[in-house]
Amino acid sequence: GINAEYGVLKKISHDRKGMSNNKREFLSGADSVFFRIEQEGGLMSIGSIFLFEEPLQISEVKKEFQQMAENFPRLKKRVQFHPPFNLAEWVINDSFSIDDHFLSVTLDNASELELRAFIADQFSRAFDLGKPLWQVVLISGLMGGGSAVFTRLHHAYTDGQGAIRMILSRTTAAEKLSDSQHGKKPVQHVRNQNGLMTLVSHAFVLILAFLLYLISMIKLVFHKKKTFKGVKLGKFKDVSWTTNIDLDQVKSIKNTLKCTVNDVLIAAIAGALRNLIQKHSSEMEDEILCVVPVSLRAHEDWGFNNQSMTVWLRLPLNIEKPLERIKEIQKRMNQVKNSPEASINYFFVNLALFANNPFFFNGSLVTKYFMNKAHVLLTNMPGPTEKLFFTGKKIVHYLPLVPQPGEGGVWYCCVILWK
Repeated sequence: GINAEYGVLKKISHDRKGMSNNKREFLSGADSVFFRIEQEGGLMSIGSIFLFEEPLQISEVKKEFQQMAENFPRLKKRVQFHPPFNLAEWVINDSFSIDDHFLSVTLDNASELELRAFIADQFSRAFDLGKPLWQVVLISGLMGGGSAVFTRLHHAYTDGQGAIRMILSRTTAAEKLSDSQHGKKPVQHVRNQNGLMTLVSHAFVLILAFLLYLISMIKLVFHKKKTFKGVKLGKFKDVSWTTNIDLDQVKSIKNTLKCTVNDVLIAAIAGALRNLIQKHSSEMEDEILCVVPVSLRAHEDWGFNNQSMTVWLRLPLNIEKPLERIKEIQKRMNQVKNSPEASINYFFVNLALFANNPFFFNGSLVTKYFMNKAHVLLTNMPGPTEKLFFTGKKIVHYLPLVPQPGEGGVWYCCVILWK
């Protein structure tokens, strides 16, 4: 009798443990905003491209991404909505199969231009909302016997850093990523004896930061876009990249001018945009609005989720001389880095009643409103510092792709540094 009772208790304990492991997972405010602001022509997909000088084996590539789905359980989940408030939840897709997310195509001795056109076509396609929102395409038959692996993932799953770490986990960088993750140092909390003064000072700083944030958002409301005004989102996108920028040369300029690599690259982009607008547009603003994603992760945070938010950078186009342009961009970038804007934005979108419950407040409509004021999305993804291999083959180039979240945005730039 005792053994029978023990068996019942053990079963109950096991069942409850299983229930705790299967805890329901609702989309965070950030997840939900990225999901809900998607529109035709403005898909919220994150992409990456591995380029190789030799062919890859289909079975080996598929095996790697099957394992990736095992290691990142959210990749087996889809989004499901619940009435009456349309709450969004991550739910397991019972019929998950890697075959639904893997495509192998062979092109006919394709040039880089033809490869770009093919990837652009794939990147312009919406996901099937009845399945997990990601795909891998193995592209064979490139000129010279090369191949490529193109992945795309909905931004609702994770931010750019999470996506990069996910894809690099299937390369020879995996061991280094694992060492960094397991080498986390515990956070040490220092107790301040003067608790009241600390509380008052923190409250003052928060109030001041919120007031500055409010002023900046009011300025955005009254900002009127002039350059390429009225340009609507097109369904099909162009994809382009360059691989011939010498990082050592960029660093030399950086050291001479005592600025950052980012300052140099953004100044070059601003100059290129200035020339392009002067050539194709009848009216050019003195500055255009850029959306700049900012990571809010701790250095040791390797989570597969959204922990980034955007800030606004006013990119000057009215400065002709490159040196003056770099100095001005350096000043503005320092202001952006020291701004609490990203943290405040993240706080608001993660309030469930704002972003995940449109019955009270449709945060996605507000986000779309502000995204439509931007021309450019600028983000910098740090590249590997050593050679990487995937299924035993050397990765010649690694290229990320970013979403186009708003109307009237003509250029969306993603810069990755590869040493």
